[in-house]
Amino acid sequence: VKSVISSLSPDELHTIMQELAEILDCMQSYSNPWGTRICGVDRKDIYSGHVPDWHINACNDECSFYATLLQAAQAQDEEGRAMLEKAKKMPTLFPHDIVFTHGDLWYHNIMADQGHISSIVDWEWVGWLPEYWEYTSILWWTGIQMPWALQLALLPG
Repeated sequence: VKSVISSLSPDELHTIMQELAEILDCMQSYSNPWGTRICGVDRKDIYSGHVPDWHINACNDECSFYATLLQAAQAQDEEGRAMLEKAKKMPTLFPHDIVFTHGDLWYHNIMADQGHISSIVDWEWVGWLPEYWEYTSILWWTGIQMPWALQLALLPG
């Protein structure tokens, strides 16, 4: 999609986003074979650009996952420290479904042909993660202002 996004008509882009929504819906409907465990597809550790060293230990549940993320978090300034304090309250929020996640749905990993998705590549960050992970992974790299992130923000779920 990266090489053609600027030449897609609004209808073609809409079609691709609809197809992506259907793919994500299908992926997220799979049952986690390990219950609430947050892990790679092989039940082992997760690889992600969200943390230093791009490595997250597998966790038995969402609370231990947040504890692991917070351990790796590094605040660089006062604003960062304030955000970190807010993040420490996340385990008290409602639980999320743990779903099958690609983890890197940036537009260079989605192949398109004639206005339709033909494949999704680069599956090394795939795993069982909280339902929001797919979307926050995009924002981690781009921020919400990038056109692809804006398109993803419009997807259902």
